[in-house]
Amino acid sequence: MKNETLELIKKDALYKMNETNSFNARVERIYELEKDEKVKEYSELLKSIIGIPRTINLTQKDIYELAFRQHASDILPDDSNGIYVCMGTFAYDVATNFYYKVLDGNVEPLYKKYQDIELGNVLLIELSKTEEFESSNIVINKDGVDPVNLYGEVQWEFIQEAINSDQDSAIKLVHKKYLNND
Repeated sequence: MKNETLELIKKDALYKMNETNSFNARVERIYELEKDEKVKEYSELLKSIIGIPRTINLTQKDIYELAFRQHASDILPDDSNGIYVCMGTFAYDVATNFYYKVLDGNVEPLYKKYQDIELGNVLLIELSKTEEFESSNIVINKDGVDPVNLYGEVQWEFIQEAINSDQDSAIKLVHKKYLNND
């Protein structure tokens, strides 16, 4: 992603984090005041009239993901860092016009499916072209690990590190944690 997009994401995440912290501080103060029975009664009456929710339980992950998703459409294909998770091998059924995941050795796979952690887009690459694709991108493929869960984990680690630090650190983290490269 472009640094400008990352800066927007960071700014939005910081704003949402400050808003959440401010809201949570006010909620905590209300809880303190509600220890007094008269304040508690007043609060209950007020809530019954205007229906204010008591809490918003947004975690740091929720806030970062909201900020990222809000600006995800600003990330163009050329801006992506080219980090993909391999989602498995697939075959094509002509009769149903459907791609399906190959789970055993009874069917010859024709494609590998990759998903970009920044763009979310999915690419089906012919098996004969996967070596070229994998050599020009960062591809994470962990045998025995559910690729959907792996995708979410890698995406979260990348976003969190990019927001807290920068993209170079996020890429290094992905290399170190998922590719065992420094």
